Amino acid sequence: RIGLFLVFALMMVAFGNLLPQETYGIYQYVLAILGFLTVFSLPGLHTALIRSIARKKEGSLSLIVKTRLKWALLGSIGMLVISVWYFLQEQTLLGAAFAIGGLFLPLYTVLSVFDAYWNGKKRFDVKTKYELTVAFLAAIFIIPTLFFTNNILIILVVFFASYALFNGLFLWQTL
Repeated sequence: RIGLFLVFALMMVAFGNLLPQETYGIYQYVLAILGFLTVFSLPGLHTALIRSIARKKEGSLSLIVKTRLKWALLGSIGMLVISVWYFLQEQTLLGAAFAIGGLFLPLYTVLSVFDAYWNGKKRFDVKTKYELTVAFLAAIFIIPTLFFTNNILIILVVFFASYALFNGLFLWQTL
């Protein structure tokens, strides 16, 4: 957990020092709305998966991933509706930012489910190793992006894509 704290602290410092306030505000706004709309991805199934795996029901991981991905599409639709609203208000930057969030919402919110699997297996060492590796690898892409650009759209794509890619790789490894 100390390693995760250090990686996230480093990312917070990078965001705080490398981005203008307006850009960081848009970033936080998009993530806040995305966080609200993740309720459609059925995050409570995380707990159900932990219990299921603890009871030796291994097949439940793929079922929960499929179910959560399907329901997360409702959150994506919500993000895309917000995006269209901003485009209609001629605020293209926010419209595009929410469109990016909407496209990545299912992958960003669901693919990290591997941590519940390892929690259920009581393999906290593997869970922590995977979480730390995902955070570290994502930071390797996000921090240089912050250094080279203030373009919120590029930052959002790199942020969501890196977490989706690395969480997806570790979910695949877990499956």
